[in-house]
Order: sequence, then C-alpha cells, then structure tokens
Amino acid sequence: MAGSLTVNWLLNGVAKSATDNGQGQFTGDATGIIDYADGIAKLMPTLLPNGGTTFNVSGQKGTKSSIQVTAVPTSGSISIELDNGSAALIPKSVKVRVPVKYMAYSGEVELRDMPIDATTGRLINGAGQQQGTINYASRTMSITPSTTLEAIEREKIMRPYYGTHNTSQEAIEAGLLGMTIKYANTSQSYTLSLDEVATAVTASVSYRDSSSAATQI
Repeated sequence: MAGSLTVNWLLNGVAKSATDNGQGQFTGDATGIIDYADGIAKLMPTLLPNGGTTFNVSGQKGTKSSIQVTAVPTSGSISIELDNGSAALIPKSVKVRVPVKYMAYSGEVELRDMPIDATTGRLINGAGQQQGTINYASRTMSITPSTTLEAIEREKIMRPYYGTHNTSQEAIEAGLLGMTIKYANTSQSYTLSLDEVATAVTASVSYRDSSSAATQI
C-alpha cells in the first residue's frame, strides 16, 4: 500500500533507512521507485552497501486481482466497470492495458491511476499524460487511450537521367536515357487510438481493493 514501505540496513555499523513517500519514490538514505500496482520496488542506496548486506523490508500489501473487461468504444472512448466485486479500489493499485490501432497498425496503451482524492483519480500513461478518469468507490473508469507509433518504411525513389542510347522515339526526343532507382528509409508517425474502432475491445485491468485485508511484508 502506498506510503507503507520501509527498508532498513546497516552500513559499517550505522543504521540506514529508506521510506516510501506515498508518491512512488523512496526518500532517506536511498533513492528509487515503487510500482504500487505490480508490487515491485527498485532501491539504490546513496552510499554503496558492503557485500552481503541484509536489507530488511516492511510494509503492507493487499491481494492483487486481475480481470479482462470488454467494452465497445464511443467516439474513441470506453467506459469500464469492475462488476466482479463491490469493495472500493485502493488508490495507486490500478493498472489498465487497452489495445489501440490505426489502419493496419496496432499497439497497446498502459495506464496507471493517480489519485485526486480518496474517491476519484486520473488515469495517466508513462509520460504523465491523462487519458482517463477513475472512481474508486464505484469501481468505474472512463478511458480515451492513444499513443504514437513511429514507423520506418522503405521508399523507392526513381529519377530520370538523359543521353542518346535509348531507342524509344519519345525518349530520344526528350533526351531521356533511363531511370536511376534507389531506396531510402523514411519515418512516419501514426496516432493509434480507438477512433476507428467500432467493435468491442478487451481491456486488461489489475487492481487491489479493500475487500482483502492488507498483509505485512
């Protein structure tokens, strides 16, 4: 649970500690990030620990649940309700993956919740851009996902050159000898979304809710 994680260790007999600031980061004698949705933390002590150092970790962690939800997009957005329970979702524990596409290109958008208060929050992507909202109490979400795909394509480039050895009368009159052909890589950006999707999509949601008591780790 956000704000509950603490790590303790000794460096040359001196006690060191790092605590979870509730915003997904460690403070104290180490830096690092905490992924509340997946229950994973990465810690880097400010001073290099001695070999064989033992790190003591304490905190609270609820049971993680996963569900797939099907929804039909409307104007590029979908609405999701987790109707497999009634307990409120735990803030900072929710992760949503939604498939997106543009023409023949397809991809996936991953969003995580960022609480506004105890009841509502934003759903943001890895760049911190808001692409949805969440209500923890009603277990509902509204999502308008999109991502940019950079596609590398091979382009055929043909250019004329001129001379006197082409037997075509029209080419001779034009002074055209033939064509040079070469290939070059070109970059094209596409926005993948649900704007062109009219059929149901399946979103994957992982979360923790208040129905399961938090356990000590």
